[in-house]
Amino acid sequence: MAKRKCRKPAKHGKAHVLQGPRWQAWLKSLWLKSLKKECHARAYLAIYLTNAMCVRITQAYQLEAADFDFGRSPRVWFKPFKRHVGVWKPMLPSVLKEIQAIRKNGLKADGGEFSWPKAGNLFSSRKGSKLPHLNKDVVSHAIVAGRTAFIAKHKNKWPDLVDAKQKIKSLSGRRHAITKFAGADLPMHIGMAWAQITSPRVYAGYCDLTPECVATHMAKFDKSSKIGKA
Repeated sequence: MAKRKCRKPAKHGKAHVLQGPRWQAWLKSLWLKSLKKECHARAYLAIYLTNAMCVRITQAYQLEAADFDFGRSPRVWFKPFKRHVGVWKPMLPSVLKEIQAIRKNGLKADGGEFSWPKAGNLFSSRKGSKLPHLNKDVVSHAIVAGRTAFIAKHKNKWPDLVDAKQKIKSLSGRRHAITKFAGADLPMHIGMAWAQITSPRVYAGYCDLTPECVATHMAKFDKSSKIGKA
């Protein structure tokens, strides 16, 4: 009897990095227009955290109010995830400023409101859910709903957004952060420690440097090398 051939799973491509000003433009589009009824303010916060803290969307969704330490050395506790142990991550000054503002004032968007809880899950689940926190599919639906309009609006300015092999996904924030580390010439071992990645090969796979990303470094190099006169 002939062996039955198994169909190979479809390749969906990498998450788009949203380099340069694209990330802030993407967040703004979610906040002002794209969320609406498809999602709500706390989904925006979860997407923000994937970049600001360089974490996966599932790690963001597992956060509880007690995981945030606003003491002398502000930090966030991220629970064990897959093969990684739990870890305290310091809140960088710019991140702390944003989080403190959200903690104090909450968030209001077209799709709902978010108030920082005194206790329990930061992203509590809906009624009837088996999980105590929201599922990552909630953010995925918000991204799918928002990215078509976002790409259509910016495709002439940023034609790379139209690439069918890459799509804006929940992993885009984390990839954007790691690519920015590399573009800023941050040593690999520092970036790997911050991102909780132990394999240089895996870490390199998150980076997607382009001429736009390294233009500042090239300009400094040009001051001494004078490429235009070579």
